[in-house]
Amino acid sequence: MAHLSTPEILTRVSSSLLVYTVLHSLFPTSRIPLLVLALFMVSTVHRSKFPWLVQKLFKSDMDSHRQGIVDAVATLSAYEGNTLAWNDKKRKNLKFLGWDGYQQAKKAGFVKHMDDVDKAIRVNGQLSKAIASHAIKKYDLSPMETRAGTNKGNGKAIEVLTHYARDWTVISEELKPLLTFIKKSIDKHIDDKKNTLVIVPGSGLGRIAHELALLNFPKVETVEFSALMHLCNEFVYTSKDQFTIHPFLHTYSHHVTNKNHTRGVSFKGQDQPSNLKLNYGDFREFTVEDSAKYDTVLIVTAFFMDTAQNMFDYFQALETLVGEGQRGVWINVGPLKYGTAPFVELSLEEIRAVRKIRGWRDLDEPEAGETAGYLTDSKGLWQGYYGLGKWVSELKK
Repeated sequence: MAHLSTPEILTRVSSSLLVYTVLHSLFPTSRIPLLVLALFMVSTVHRSKFPWLVQKLFKSDMDSHRQGIVDAVATLSAYEGNTLAWNDKKRKNLKFLGWDGYQQAKKAGFVKHMDDVDKAIRVNGQLSKAIASHAIKKYDLSPMETRAGTNKGNGKAIEVLTHYARDWTVISEELKPLLTFIKKSIDKHIDDKKNTLVIVPGSGLGRIAHELALLNFPKVETVEFSALMHLCNEFVYTSKDQFTIHPFLHTYSHHVTNKNHTRGVSFKGQDQPSNLKLNYGDFREFTVEDSAKYDTVLIVTAFFMDTAQNMFDYFQALETLVGEGQRGVWINVGPLKYGTAPFVELSLEEIRAVRKIRGWRDLDEPEAGETAGYLTDSKGLWQGYYGLGKWVSELKK
């Protein structure tokens, strides 16, 4: 919505006063003139730059960490309305079919199909609003702070909500090849768990870190750059309610049946392991206060390395986590699907060479080829799978 210019504001204020004067002369004892004036003035203020200036003022007073939380709350809060609007736009497109086309689509079940999508969106909305509400309470966000939040786009909200399905429901079978490799590598290369610190960068909604914590390491630390992912991971351990998520409803493409399109999966909150700590921040700046007391630092990266804009920053951050006299073990599993405008896009072979150049010694690197889904609709007509690059490397300082 465009802001009103100063002349437009003056015109609206003058018009409001004129209308008030006329109405007051007609109804001198009524509250109607005052009510009309108030509505006009509220509308004018809403369309002026005042709310925008308030938002800007609060943003300038918040650190980037808190701003990220506020923006995440705004994004989650807007999910249901934005997604219903997306579906309604598709509903309005039916008018272009003509009468006969519309009636045939209706008889085929498409109109009901769209109504079912609306219902599923509202169910997802219950989850998104619950997460936002929890964050507001936990971080003690004021109404003005929440108003200062910026919706980062519905795609971000969809991405994080559907990750509940991937990490915490029956669809989490997608994580099985990742967890199998990680756990086997730990059994083979970590002899003394009680003296091992575990760090999981890019932890997302936290299932892998959760499983590692159950292996009885003394401490497992996550670090997640996305405030959205971090809030949703926290919510896993906060609410004991059961929720349903409909992960595949955000596109009408590739569906075999309407039921498959709108199917839901359920998840329930978990007890947080006492040795698991969730951190929100930039992995490249992350440190652990008491890391020096551990003999081994185990770093587990899953679907992470290809998120780097500068992969050498990630290498440096990994190496910084390993202190003098410590043994660093790095277990990686994931694809090389580069995004975020990368400065360099290394092949698996080139990453292997960089590890050697920087002093890492490979303990294991299975042949690439095993695949894993990533929010893949196994009942759809299109199914995407990622090839997994895996390695276990050691760094001694």
